[in-house]
Amino acid sequence: MKRIYKLDASLLKQSGCRRLLYLIGVEGWREPVPNNDTLYGTAVHKFVATMYETNGDFAAAVGAAQKVFRKPCNIKPKKQHLNEKHLLKTCLDFWELFLNKSDFEHLNNPATNLPMVEQTFSLKVYEDDEIEIYIEGTIDKTGKIKNGCYAIGDYKTTSSWNPKQYLEPYKVSPQLKMYVWAVKEYGKRHPDSIFAKIANTPVGAFIEGIFLKSKDETEFQRSEVFIFKKWEMEEFEDLLRYKVMTLVSLIKDKNYAIRDGMITGLCTGGAWPCKMLVVCGAQDPIVSNHVLTKNFIQKPYEALLFGED
Repeated sequence: MKRIYKLDASLLKQSGCRRLLYLIGVEGWREPVPNNDTLYGTAVHKFVATMYETNGDFAAAVGAAQKVFRKPCNIKPKKQHLNEKHLLKTCLDFWELFLNKSDFEHLNNPATNLPMVEQTFSLKVYEDDEIEIYIEGTIDKTGKIKNGCYAIGDYKTTSSWNPKQYLEPYKVSPQLKMYVWAVKEYGKRHPDSIFAKIANTPVGAFIEGIFLKSKDETEFQRSEVFIFKKWEMEEFEDLLRYKVMTLVSLIKDKNYAIRDGMITGLCTGGAWPCKMLVVCGAQDPIVSNHVLTKNFIQKPYEALLFGED
């Protein structure tokens, strides 16, 4: 039986270190429970999706969000205010003050006649005698800007205090380009699908940011609707193929999993250091393995089940 591996936008962002890509994407190491801010974001997604799927049933949507948020989690420092009361106010405000006034028109899924929310995709991009690799993800919303282009959108919860500074970099992030690529690729592979119709036109992509505050009112703001040029998507496809082949090399030879995050800055870069820093920073391989097994659990990497297990 062939071994199956998954690659998504989140894993792509961590693939600047082959050691990290190997530990997460190949061996499946992960934290035992998610952080509370991560679970908060997952609960917001669940609330919004349920609202659209139930034609605005607040009780059902609130119940779905609560079910997600009540799972065990790690409370991050300075994120204690992200509790259930804060979550429910954010969800209701997001719906009443922002989404209900949006110019975005959802397409309906022909199979269910329900709005196209939380649409998952899984596209095989590599296969040999031993392994298969799939690109996967979940598109939060698919539709059309009123009197404009087809577009896909993604919700993000963040504690950033500068919406413009937070949203602008998504033009070059892997996530939105991956979603546009997936829509067009699915359309090519399934010419009778609704995605084939979308793929033959310019497809916009945007972020709807939920800017969380500990005391002030939560803010909601949409990014620019990015329309990637042909050369940008060709460049992305080339980079994606490169990362797929990097993953193949790691699967076939773990000695390829060097700690290049130390030289690219991924170990300590950004607001938070790499979660595997305690493993890679151990004094020798024996201690490193002990730290890994003590602090993390091993489970196949399943992007489509994130927040569900």
